Amino acid sequence: MSAIKHSHTRRNFLKAAGAAGLGSIFAAIPPFAGASKGPKTIPTRPFGKTGADVSILSYGGSLDTSMSLLVLRQAFKWGVTYWDTANSYMGGKSEKGIGKYLQKYPESRKRIFLVTKSHAWTLKGMSQDLDLSLERMKTDYIDLFFIHSVSHISDLDDKTKVWADKKKAQGKIRFFGFSTHRNMEACMLHASKLGWIDGIMMSYNYRMMHTDEMKRAVEACAQAKLKAVWDNPYISSICSEMPNMTILMSNVAAAVDKTKLSLWDMGLLRQYAQETRSQYCAGCADICEPSIQGDVPVSDVMRCLMYARSYGNHQRAKTRFQKIPVNVRKEITHMDYSLAEKRCPQNMAIGKLMKEAIDVFS
Repeated sequence: MSAIKHSHTRRNFLKAAGAAGLGSIFAAIPPFAGASKGPKTIPTRPFGKTGADVSILSYGGSLDTSMSLLVLRQAFKWGVTYWDTANSYMGGKSEKGIGKYLQKYPESRKRIFLVTKSHAWTLKGMSQDLDLSLERMKTDYIDLFFIHSVSHISDLDDKTKVWADKKKAQGKIRFFGFSTHRNMEACMLHASKLGWIDGIMMSYNYRMMHTDEMKRAVEACAQAKLKAVWDNPYISSICSEMPNMTILMSNVAAAVDKTKLSLWDMGLLRQYAQETRSQYCAGCADICEPSIQGDVPVSDVMRCLMYARSYGNHQRAKTRFQKIPVNVRKEITHMDYSLAEKRCPQNMAIGKLMKEAIDVFS
C-alpha cells in the first residue's frame, strides 16, 4: 500500500508519508564527545505504510563514492543502510562507487535500502536512467526511485503512474516518489491526494520546522540540528552527506544518543533560526519569482550559493549555475528585485545575492 494517504493537512500528510530526505542538513558537524567509545547500530523507522524499515540516518551520495569505500563500509557496519544517490551525481561516479562496493561486498545488498533519482523529464529518459543506474550499481533493483527536483505536482501525471507501476511489476523498483526543493509544501500537499506516491525527499530542518507549514526546531549545538528533526516521528530518515569518517562518526553518535532536546534547547534553536533566516532560502519560488519581470530562477541561484557557502563545494555550485541559460544569466544583474524582497518570508536581500552569484560563478 502507498505510504501516502489522501489528506489536506501537513500534519496528517507527514504522518502518512514515508518521506523525508533532508537535503539541507549536509553541513559538516564536529565530532561527538562520546564517539570514541564506539557507537552502536543506529535505529530504524518504518518507511510510511510500505512495510519497509529504514535507518534513521541516510548516507547522502552526492559525491564520488568510489573515493569513500572505507566510509561506506563503516557506515554499513554501524547500520547506516539507507543509501541515497542520483543518476547525475558526480557525472555518474556516485553510482559507480556504490557499484564497486556492492561488487566487493555483495552480501550487503539485501540490507541496503538503495535510492536513486532521475532528472529525465520523459518516460523514455527515465527508463534509460533507471537501466543505467542498475548497471552502474551492479544491482537488479532499486528500492526507491525518485523523479528529481519536482517544482509543481503537474510534473507528475497518469502516464508517470503507469510507468512506475510497470517498473514495479518488472521488479526493477520497489517504491516510487519524487524529490523537491522548490514550492515543497504545495508539492507535498498535492501529492497526498494522488494516492500512488510512496515517498518524498524534501528539505526539512531546524530552520524550517516552525513555519506555519513545517515546524521549525532549533540550534543549540551541532548535533541538535539532526536530533531536532528526529524528534518528529513521521520523518523516516535524514539524508546527510558524510564524506569522511569524522562526520560519519558524529552523525551516527547523534543517532544512537537517547538524550532529548530540552525546551531551552528548542528555544535557542528557534531564536537562532529567526535571527539568521535572511541567510537561508526556503525554496518558496512561487512567492518571489512571479514578482520579477523575466524568467529569473531565484531559487536555483540560491541553491548554487548554498552549495558554495554551506557545503564548501564551489565547483559543484559553479557547474550548476552555468546550466542556467546564458541569456538569463546576462539579465540577472539588471532585474528589479525590490518587490520580491518585500514578499520574501525570509527577508532575504535577493538582489544583492543574485549579483553575488554572478560575480562568484561567472
